[in-house]
Amino acid sequence: MAQMSKKNDLVVWVYLSPLQERLYKKFISTRCLADLKLTDSDSLMKISNHPRLLTVREYSELLDWDELGLDLSHDEFIEDFDENNMFQLPSENLIQESGKIAFLVPLLERLREEGNRILVFSQSVKMLDIIERILEEREFKLLRVDGTVFSAAQHHHRVTLFQTHSQYTVFLLTTKVGGLGFNLTAANRVVIVDPSWNPATDSQVLDRVYRIGQQKDVIVYRLITCGTIEEKKYCSQIFKNSLFRQAMGENGNFIKYFNKQDMKQCFTLGDTKSSSTQRLFQTLHCDRQETDKTLGDHLAYLHSLKMFGISDHNFFFSKMQN
Repeated sequence: MAQMSKKNDLVVWVYLSPLQERLYKKFISTRCLADLKLTDSDSLMKISNHPRLLTVREYSELLDWDELGLDLSHDEFIEDFDENNMFQLPSENLIQESGKIAFLVPLLERLREEGNRILVFSQSVKMLDIIERILEEREFKLLRVDGTVFSAAQHHHRVTLFQTHSQYTVFLLTTKVGGLGFNLTAANRVVIVDPSWNPATDSQVLDRVYRIGQQKDVIVYRLITCGTIEEKKYCSQIFKNSLFRQAMGENGNFIKYFNKQDMKQCFTLGDTKSSSTQRLFQTLHCDRQETDKTLGDHLAYLHSLKMFGISDHNFFFSKMQN
């Protein structure tokens, strides 16, 4: 059998932007925990990724106008926020409004310089719109497939272009499309912009790249905002996956990092400047991370960007040490 290349699956703990943090705090302060709905968690996920994923109405309800200190009037700012006008803004505005985008853009520029080819997955078509707008301004050669592309022939054509034409550096895809069975082994870097409640969904995304035929080492970047519902969602992934492994009868005592009580904390905002999950991981596994010089240099570069820390996703499902 052909030997598989290496895969490093990294969780990158990023910060909320000041605007995101204000909106997040305002949202949870206006909701009664006893009456929270699924749509409320969706709104928190939008804020965690980019404020412009909110509707104009949602955004205007959360504005604390006195604290923003803007020269624009309320009506002018809402008009500026409208989706039809959003892409007339300087891309720097879109970058500064989101901690994830502030991390992602320099990462993609660095990966392009090094000759890597990257898949970028998001559950949101609008998030891909924002990323595409920013990357096109920086002259990235990219392709895209999402839920608005219905033709199987178009899917196949774009996948074939990416696989056979190395000038395409970035392929933007929605997470659902990632489950369609595409072979995208021409890529060697994967960014999952937002985690899924279902761990199998993100696993299917990685299967597009890390499969038979992949000859290069693969690095995965899972972007998660510190202290938000995303961190709780990621903990939920780990909890569900651990239960599944135990139900399937895997031998050994797996570390139980999280429990059901932890899942009830989804609608609180923790420390946005650090990740309790990352710190727990670091305490348990600080002596187990093995890196060669190339990966070590890359990790050092990541630490120079705007983020709190890095975890190895695979260690969350490791067994207790004897």
